[in-house]
Amino acid sequence: TLVQPSQAPLKPVAIAASDPDVYLLDPANNQVWRYGQGVTGYNPNFGAYFDVVKPALNHAVSFVLDGTDLWVLGADGSVSKFDYQEHQQPFRISGLRAPLHNPTAIFTAAATNWVWIADPANKRIVQLDKLGNFTRSYMSGAGTMKLGRLKSLTVGPSGNTLYAVVGTALYSFPVAR
Repeated sequence: TLVQPSQAPLKPVAIAASDPDVYLLDPANNQVWRYGQGVTGYNPNFGAYFDVVKPALNHAVSFVLDGTDLWVLGADGSVSKFDYQEHQQPFRISGLRAPLHNPTAIFTAAATNWVWIADPANKRIVQLDKLGNFTRSYMSGAGTMKLGRLKSLTVGPSGNTLYAVVGTALYSFPVAR
């Protein structure tokens, strides 16, 4: 088990790994907890990701690390980007016809130029470039896939396939470039 901070019990909503560390998003405590060597060790040391600056994370629903930056998705559709020194970086989503509405997950990786956001209320996955510019949407077709039940997403290690958990099914999409 992971050690919990003594000041407040953990209430994580998401987990991410950036080898060799494990991170927990804890909006209730307005923090991301870092477990150093958590991927490979037992009872890893833990600490607050945000030591100096304390951003408002109380509405955060998902997060991801891409090697140098921490990306946090808010329930309101906002995306906050922080560098390794905890400084918030400018990031503004532009070009969407319909704004994000109650998004559920965000994904990006160091080896890709894209950011994907699960937006089940609009029955889509949104693809942005890392500057926040809209690139494309992946939408529900006429078949059985219902992106309104979209829960989570990730991209394979080669960066060519987008995977989405929709209800109890797993779907894959070729990544458009």
